[in-house]
Amino acid sequence: MDSTSPVAGASGTGGAARRLQFRRMTHHRKRAVTACEPCRARKAKCTNERPVCQPCVKLGTQCSYEQRANHSSFDPASLLIIEKLNQVLSRLDNNEDEPPIPSASATCEPQQGPDVQPGIEEKTYFCSSFTSTECVMSWPIFEGELDQVNLNEETFLTDYEKTRAFDKEYSEGTRAHRASICEDDIPKYIDRFLRFVHCKNPILHTGTLKQFATSVVENGPGWDAVSCLVLIACALGAIAAPFENAGAESLSPPNDISSLSDNTAARIIAENFYQLACRRLGLLNRSIIACQCQLLCGIYQMYTMRPLDGWNSFSRASTICALYLKGGDFLRQRSGHADEDDESFTSQCQSHQRLYWTCIKSECELRSELNLPMSELAMLHIPDTLPSPPTFSYPPNQSLGVAGLDASSAEPSPATQMSPTHSTTQQQVEEQSWFYYLSELALLRIESRVMYHFYRESNDSWLRANVEEMISSAEDFELQLQNWLSMLPTSIRRQDPSDGQSMNELQYVVHGRYVIVRALVYRPFLYLMIHKPNMAPSERDIIRSFAEKALDSPLRMTSLGPAYHRHHGTWLACRTYIRGALMLYAGIKAGLFEEDGLHEAKRGLETCLLTLKYWQEESSDFGRAIQLVELILSKVI
Repeated sequence: MDSTSPVAGASGTGGAARRLQFRRMTHHRKRAVTACEPCRARKAKCTNERPVCQPCVKLGTQCSYEQRANHSSFDPASLLIIEKLNQVLSRLDNNEDEPPIPSASATCEPQQGPDVQPGIEEKTYFCSSFTSTECVMSWPIFEGELDQVNLNEETFLTDYEKTRAFDKEYSEGTRAHRASICEDDIPKYIDRFLRFVHCKNPILHTGTLKQFATSVVENGPGWDAVSCLVLIACALGAIAAPFENAGAESLSPPNDISSLSDNTAARIIAENFYQLACRRLGLLNRSIIACQCQLLCGIYQMYTMRPLDGWNSFSRASTICALYLKGGDFLRQRSGHADEDDESFTSQCQSHQRLYWTCIKSECELRSELNLPMSELAMLHIPDTLPSPPTFSYPPNQSLGVAGLDASSAEPSPATQMSPTHSTTQQQVEEQSWFYYLSELALLRIESRVMYHFYRESNDSWLRANVEEMISSAEDFELQLQNWLSMLPTSIRRQDPSDGQSMNELQYVVHGRYVIVRALVYRPFLYLMIHKPNMAPSERDIIRSFAEKALDSPLRMTSLGPAYHRHHGTWLACRTYIRGALMLYAGIKAGLFEEDGLHEAKRGLETCLLTLKYWQEESSDFGRAIQLVELILSKVI
């Protein structure tokens, strides 16, 4: 190549410049001044030993070294390194009083008690995948029996194949049929949404949603955020059904009935509304209403057993919420604090709080089961401990209803059952909904502490932990759970089963969540009882009592009968049943059941199997789980 070509010239010039820069960055260093002060004063050679050099030893003088911060003898590369180190040290100094943000995969020694780092629940909600069904399946007691079963693998592979199928449809132009809806039905489905869905996730203002619905009915669905919100709310209203709890025997469906064949028409209507909402999601700007749309989409996807789609929607909602909250913080820092007495400011803060906590709760539930990453929202901190309920100002005896739908013609509401009659006022429904919502968030805080204390490492770390500290922590958590349970309002607290009263939906869900957190507290002791035979007799008696409580938790769950009711936590409830079946099998193999308890454990396994068979057509991992439970039953029977 001609040396005078532009390329060669540019290369030569650039090479010379880089060589010059390299020489400047790597020039020969000057010898660092390390002599002690007496040797420097005598201008004598110092051997540089510390704390006393040899010349000072011989002369009997006091040897001392000056603490110098003079970097004039360092080359530019060393100065750059020093600058970076100073930045790191500065950050460490600033954060030394704050608790570290733990990672689910972090390895750390067991700490002293559940409150080892006060305020961690206020900084971030710790969530660990070491609580998952897969972790229980990997216990050594199951070695050689369950090696070929991987439920999460089935979930991710099915989702991958579904994504490939969608890509193929788009590339070949063979998309599914165009969704169609009857706009006159919108008020009816909004009413159902408020009765059956909103009561468990009060992230919307009911009056505003009704106004949006009336506008869409009058003008037709547009391509804006309001229409999107109304459409996804209608999808949830169509898919949700009244709650029925009539005992274990009467809830057993015929063998030919599954979740897909049961109420097929409602599923088609719901999916049509959902598809129309999805076409508008990509057109939305980042806003509070867009966050609400994404959250409701995630809730619908959980209703229809699509956990990874739900995670995707929850992640998008969390991203929007995090960006919005950060922007608001910077705005307040620049312009000063907002007027907290202003009514619009208070209402806006309440809306942000609801979105924040619902996103956090939705993330934690899926992350702990599917080992998914943490979002930016989980790292944020908002001042108020729990969201504030809205101020209720409805006229007396105003029942739920939407403009264009006579409240008296709406369907009865056995799902909410917050009042024994259908004349439940809107204010009563809202208040009971908030009782449930705040109770759930308070329980989430306890669950976060339990996970942080017991589940930061893999389950075998319990073998290396201090047993006395584990027992003390479990007793503390047990007291926290009892206090939480005693403070529940009567309307959402499970009554004594001997009274013969059936539970309403909120009581059913709250009881299930309590049993799940209770199982997390005692599961480590079941593991110890099975896998640590060389315990002291005194320790073994206490651990056995806690292990029996761990086995009691799945029995409490399955005693309610098969989980045939569809709600946003149904997929997670099925995973809980699978986890409970594994724990029962571990207890049976370890000989922890008496004759009566063994019969009850078998019944619990059969209940788990009935539940999974009902839902297996909607979630492929349940098919593998059915094989697992049938294998367990064959060995137990």
